[in-house]
Order: sequence, then structure tokens, then C-alpha cells
Amino acid sequence: MIINTLTTLTSAEWTGILYDLILFECSGKYASNNNECPVGDITNALTSAWRFQENNASRFNCPYDNFTGRSILQSSDSIKNYINSLRSYTFSIFPRQLTVGTRYIFSRIDNDKQAVQKQDILSLPSLSDSASNVFLDRYAALVPSYYHDDFAALIQYIRSNWWTHGGSGGSTCVLSSGLKGVSKLSKKHNDKKRFVITQFPPGELERLRELARQRETDADTRQQETDAGNQQQEMDSVIRQKQELIRLEAQKKEHDQRQQQDDIRTLQEQLGAMRLQEVARMELQQQPKETQEPGQRAQRIATIAKAMATLQTSQMSTDDRINSVRILHRVLQENLRRYTGRDIVAVHLLGSFESGLSSMTSDANFTVYNFFSPSGGNSIADLANALQWAGCEAITTIATAQVPIVSFTARDIRCGISKDQRMGVINSKLVSTYRKIDNRFAALWFAVRQIAKKHDILSGSTGYLSSYALALMLIVFLQDVTNPPILPKLQQREPRHMVSCKIDGHDCSFDHSWGTFQTFTSRNTKSTGELLIDFCHFYGYTFKYATQEVNPRWGIIKPRSFNPPPCSKNDKRPKHWPICIMDPFIVNRNVAGNCRGSNVAVIQKCFQEAFDALDIGDIDMVFK
Repeated sequence: MIINTLTTLTSAEWTGILYDLILFECSGKYASNNNECPVGDITNALTSAWRFQENNASRFNCPYDNFTGRSILQSSDSIKNYINSLRSYTFSIFPRQLTVGTRYIFSRIDNDKQAVQKQDILSLPSLSDSASNVFLDRYAALVPSYYHDDFAALIQYIRSNWWTHGGSGGSTCVLSSGLKGVSKLSKKHNDKKRFVITQFPPGELERLRELARQRETDADTRQQETDAGNQQQEMDSVIRQKQELIRLEAQKKEHDQRQQQDDIRTLQEQLGAMRLQEVARMELQQQPKETQEPGQRAQRIATIAKAMATLQTSQMSTDDRINSVRILHRVLQENLRRYTGRDIVAVHLLGSFESGLSSMTSDANFTVYNFFSPSGGNSIADLANALQWAGCEAITTIATAQVPIVSFTARDIRCGISKDQRMGVINSKLVSTYRKIDNRFAALWFAVRQIAKKHDILSGSTGYLSSYALALMLIVFLQDVTNPPILPKLQQREPRHMVSCKIDGHDCSFDHSWGTFQTFTSRNTKSTGELLIDFCHFYGYTFKYATQEVNPRWGIIKPRSFNPPPCSKNDKRPKHWPICIMDPFIVNRNVAGNCRGSNVAVIQKCFQEAFDALDIGDIDMVFK
């Protein structure tokens, strides 16, 4: 009879078997890196498996909710500690003991500095055929067959979706759960193998395994001694190389300094011969420019400001249209309350009509709180029925959108209404408060919006900028780039000034008292024309799109806190560089995350071309 030491698996034992299978799959796959497997790769494989299991919990025999072992293995440090504790692990099936080592990676930052990166690694050379057979034999005999299909599915998922190598190879099959799995790890395959194993004489299998364990222990001891010696030699070599590098860099620096001094002396001698004549000539050339340029620039700026005012007047919503939306807002709320029979139903404006930046072509966007139909339903279809009852026209339900909405027409205005979009309302109120602080904001907005529309970059759905992202770029420009600043930092005020607000656990507090900042904003006397030139120059030539972020929560331009995903598991270079415009309320959310790659270059070029045209006063090229 086969002796199966386990009849079921605890979550910790389940984790251990999955870890052993990942080691088996990765053995020998890092030959190009001296068989050094980064511990982070193990962490990523485990995390990938857990997420797959969570999303397909009904297809696994080990319930996801009981799989508590995952909670302590979510970082490389946790994995490192886990690996170093496995020598006492009773049910390990991987045919060698491992410990975590360290690799030091040196890289040059510039001519005078270098960086040292520390990386935890496992040595995972290829297993021999006999060692591989020992592993698979242990898997068949010691792991309950009840779980074999679970492991077969998880390893196949990691192979297909995470690893660039093919793991330990072998064919695939369709499991009873309907998932695709690794054949040699499946229940069907190992049930046959167990039948063969039972042909051993009584006690023979246990004796062979004990002998194999002893051989592995002896081999591990020898391997550890060898690895320790090799590691010390490697570290000594690295230290010697580093010392030599420092010595050579010091020599180079000394040589460069001497060469620089020689170059300076030569340049001074060359300049000395022509200094008097050149200085006199330059003074003669500069004098007319100094007397004429201010007047020319002032005239050009005045022309730009006039064009901006004309543009704002022609595009912004008229008072009649704004009043129509306000009336529609009130009537819509009254009708939905009558339809539902609930006085707690509340309709709120959001978007451009709430922020005060609507144009003659803007839709009116609403959201409704606490909506339930008379029958108790609160789906987007129920909301559409309510609007039809209220007499709205051209009703269309868009239930598959990220935020489901019902579009309709009322009072000859295209409208859209969603449910419970509290974050959208507070976003609009924040922009509205900033707009009210200084009249120059609206004029700048319509000018910047027109520039973006002219260059086809005002479309968040196609990988460019949404109107909201563009407004945040303008806000932070007026907070941090203009000097003195024109806008305050409403989310960084003292607590006594803040209106406290939390939505879905996010701190949405800010100072709503826009009328108290007249003295603050009046310190900067630049005209709208000057500010538009500065805005286009900053986002065209100064802002570092690859390394900086627009952060309205702090009201600053700062080094980016958002790290783009890598190209692959082995290539850690960013797959793409999205423009980074952070949400003012949801920490770590990039509102322009879909705008990346060549689209970012298009945005920068848009503002460069706008600045170049403004600099020579070509208004038509900017706005038409």
C-alpha cells in the first residue's frame, strides 16, 4: 500500500506545495544570469496564482477564503523570510534546500556617481532527470489527489500569463473544472502513477524516499558550502572592481579638471583680443532692442488678451442657457421625487455646468442620489423609465459604460444622468471654487481648451486629455508656476478653514470660501495674454513629461509618484510613459493614465507650437 502522509492540506501546507511547484518550474530558467532567480519573480508568480484563484474560486477545491497563507507572502521581504524558514518545513517536495542570497548591481549615474542596487536571489540551476523524477514522485505520493487539478490549473495559468519561459515543459489538458492544466500535475495523470507506485513491496517506497532525502540533505550541505565560498569570492571580486572603478574615476576627474582649466585659459586668451570691439558692437545692437521690444511685446500681449476675451464671449454658455439648465435641474429633481414617492431623492449637477466652464455645445450632466423606482428597482433601466414618465425625449441607455448613464433631451439641451456619482460632484465643485477666485481663470480655460481642440488632444476616450485633466493642469500652473501664485492651495489650508468631506473613504475636504482670496490673487498682475504665453511655454518646453507629475492635491509640480508598468518580467524598463496628472482626492490615481506613448509627445508638441505662434503674435495659428 502507498503511504500518503497527508489526507488534506492546511492553507500553509497548500502554500508550501504551490511554492515548491514554482521552484520546480523555474529551475534552470535563469542560466543567462548565473542561475540566479530574483526573489521578486517568485513573489509575482505567487500573487498571479492567488488572483487567478480568487477570480475562479468556484472551480477550486481549496476555497479561496480559507487560503490565509497568502496574507503573509505579499512582498519580497516576506518571501525571503519564508524561504529561509523552510528547512524545518515537513512537507516540502522540492528536492533541494534553498536559502536567499544577495546580488549587488552597480550602475553609473553620471561621471562622478554610481548607484548600487541590492537584489535578493535564489540559486536555481537545472534539476537532473533523476531529481525531477523524485519531485514528481513526491508530488504524486504526498500531495492529496483532491488538490492535483488545482495545482495543475494554477501552474498552467502562470506559464501562459506571467512567465516568458515554458516552465518544466510537458503537455496540457482540459481539467474536470473546465480550466486548462499541466497534464503531469493533474489528478488523472497522477492517479495512474499512484497505481504504479502501489506495486512497490511493503515499506520499499518509504525506504527509497528516506534514502533520497538523505542524499539530498548531503548534497545540500555540500552545495551550501560551495555556494558560500563562491559568494565570498564573488563579493571580494565585486569589491575589488568597485575600488578600481573609484580609482579610475578619480583619475579621470582630476584629468578633466586640468583639461577644463587649460580650456578656460585658452578661451580667455581668445576672447581678450576681441573683447573691446565685440562688447561695443553688442551694446549698439542691444540698445534699439531694449527700447523697442517692450512696446512691441506689450502690443502683442494686448492683442492676445483681446482675442482671448472674444473667444470666451463666443464660446461660453449664455445666461439664458445656464438659467435653462438650472430650471431643468430643479424640475428634474421634483419629477423624480414624484415618480419614486421619496423626498430624499436628490439631483446634482456635475461637469462643466457645475464648474462654471460650460460652452454653447456642452451637455448638461446630472447625477441622482437615493433613486429607487416604485417597484424597488434602481437599475439604469429603471432610471430611464422614470425620465420617460417625466416627459424627457430622445432617451438612450448606456448601461455598459464605465459609469452607466441615461442620455436624453430636455428644453432643447442634450443631457446625461448617472446614479450616485458623488466624486464627480465634488470634483466639479473644486474646479468651480478655483474658477471663482480669479476672473482670469475662465479666460485662460477657454483659450487653452480651444488650443487643445484645434490639435485634437481634448479627448480622454481616445488616449489624450479629458477636460477635467486639462483643467487640473491649468489649476496647478496657477498655483505653482506663476510667481507670485494666482491660486491658493485649497486642500492644504488650516483645518479651521476646511469643509470636511469623505467619499468612499477618500478625504475630499477643501476650503470653499473663495471670496476671501482677493488680496492673495491680486499680487500677480499679469494679464491673461501673458499667462497664456507662460502656460504654453511651461507645458511645451519646461515640464518634464517623463519624470514629473501635476499634483493638484498639493498644488505643485513634483517628481512623479506614479510608476508606469514594466515592459515585462525580465525587462523592468517602463512599457510606456503616461502623462501623470494626479487626482486631487483619490491618492495614487492618475486621471490621465490612458494618455501615453506617442500621444504624450503630441500633447507637448501642441503647446510648443502654440507658444511659438504666440511669441510672434500669430493669433490665427493659435486659435483657428
